[in-house]
Amino acid sequence: MAQQNDVSFSLKNQQDMICLPQTSEKELQAVLGVAGSSSIRECCKNYRTAYRENLVVGPPCGLMDEMASACGICNLVFLSEMENALCKASGQVERANSDVRRLKVENNHLRQEMEAANIRAAESAASCEEVPKREKKTLMQFQSWEKLKSLFQEELTAKKRKLTHLEQANEQ
Repeated sequence: MAQQNDVSFSLKNQQDMICLPQTSEKELQAVLGVAGSSSIRECCKNYRTAYRENLVVGPPCGLMDEMASACGICNLVFLSEMENALCKASGQVERANSDVRRLKVENNHLRQEMEAANIRAAESAASCEEVPKREKKTLMQFQSWEKLKSLFQEELTAKKRKLTHLEQANEQ
């Protein structure tokens, strides 16, 4: 159990005796700073500020809690802790909702990309089905050109022979 030091100081138009447990210098400075700027009763009204200051200065079970308890506001400190927890939970919910919205946007974007890819795949499949038909048509055209080529070559050969015969007949 901590030793108690009696510290007496005067506030505007009030004489109060405060018993402070022996504690760290930072906690003592924090309490005296808060108590010195207003009366203890006013300080108790601002318990949230004092409690939050205690969170920065020292452990949450320190002098500020004892002071709040002495002022009869133990439950208010608990309420303040609950409000802090609620604020944290609300922040987490907001972040989760933000993540959900972001993921929905990403999901919609990916869904659109997938639909576009499916359309391209269907077009590609249709094009692939047409390739054998075009190949067959091209092959038939090639074969007909080859026949025409052979006919023209035969005709050319026949005309060359005829020309050669005519030249020989002309020479005789």
